[in-house]
Parts: sequence; structure tokens; C-alpha cells
Amino acid sequence: MKRVHIVVPQVKEGVEGRPRRCIYCRGGILQGHGEVRKRVKELEVGEVKACRYRCCRCGRTFRHYPEGVSKAKQSRRSVALAALLWGMGLSHQHVSLFLTALGCSICKMSRPRSGVEVIGVDETVEKVKGNEVVLGFVVDVKRGETLGIDVLLKQDASAFVGWLRRYAEALGVKVIVSDDLATYKPFQDWKGKPVVEELGVEHQVCLAHVRKNLTRRLKR
Repeated sequence: MKRVHIVVPQVKEGVEGRPRRCIYCRGGILQGHGEVRKRVKELEVGEVKACRYRCCRCGRTFRHYPEGVSKAKQSRRSVALAALLWGMGLSHQHVSLFLTALGCSICKMSRPRSGVEVIGVDETVEKVKGNEVVLGFVVDVKRGETLGIDVLLKQDASAFVGWLRRYAEALGVKVIVSDDLATYKPFQDWKGKPVVEELGVEHQVCLAHVRKNLTRRLKR
């Protein structure tokens, strides 16, 4: 009998250690810049302590969060549990009701009607009953909130236009941040404009992916 091992992210109330690099310029000399308390939507931990640091190279400050916490309102554990329940077949409403009953209140759809100028998008392939399913994730870059998790019928340019058009039109999106996936560029089976041009928005490649790709190429 096949078994599935699921690892749920852990959430800690305080940070352990300190960051090695600035998240903006990758500078290695950081100064402590105080502590802040942050409330999170979480099953066990309601509030965590984050540390602020100032980079001596670029002068910018940033927060260093405990394990399982980011700038988003929900912890990574609550997001993972919500995605797991949804993947098991529960509707958005039932996922919200289930987690609320456990003490972690999450709206069934945290999708504002307008005013989201920059969204981040990403895709992943999961197996459901042996079949591969493409999932698309959309987040509000400024607030760090998840706007939607959608099932994509295909992973090509035409499918991406249909997927992201309703977000772009409903939210007033001006910029899409993504990885360097070729799907955002013209395909042989897609005779129209690139996805971002078809949607009438600007495109920014995620800096984390730029650094990763650049490092890999330099090593080669």
C-alpha cells in the first residue's frame, strides 16, 4: 500500500540566530535595529517576535522572522494546511469553516476587488489520484497575501492568459512578478502576443530566481 508522507511547516515564536546576508543587496555586515511583535493567523501561536536589521552596505532595513512566519498574515503552517484540505476535495468555504473551528480564522477568499497593482504568480505540478494537476498561485506582493489558488487545464501561454486575465481586470494589476518560465514568452502554438503584453501589464522577473540562475551559470 502506497503511503504519502506530509511534512507540515513548524512555527516558532522567536527567531533563532541572525541572517547572514541583506535580503536586498546581499551585504554581509548587519546591525541590529530593534524588535517588533507580529500577530499571525496560526493554530497554536498567535503572536511572534521578529528582529529588525540594518544593512551597512545599502542602508536599508528589513525584518528577520521566526521559522514558519513571513510578512504575510498567515503562517506557513496554516497556508499549508489550507492547501492540503483544498487538495483533499474541500471547498474554499469548508476549508475556512474547518480552520476557523480550530481557532485559525481564514476567509474563504481573500481577494480584494481592486487596488492590487503588483501580483506575484507561480505554478507547480502535483499528483492527485495518480494524475498530474497544474496549480497556479497568485499573491499580493505588497501585502504578502494569497489571492487565489487555481487549477490550470494546461501549462501553456494561452492557458496563462485565461488564468491571469480575470485577476488583471478585477484588481487593476499593473505588474506581474514571476520566474523566468518560458510560458510567459511566445509559444509555437500561441500566435498572439506574449502573456504580459496580451494582458496589458508590465513584467518583472523575481530577483530570487535571477540570483539563483546567475549563480548557476557562473558556476558553469
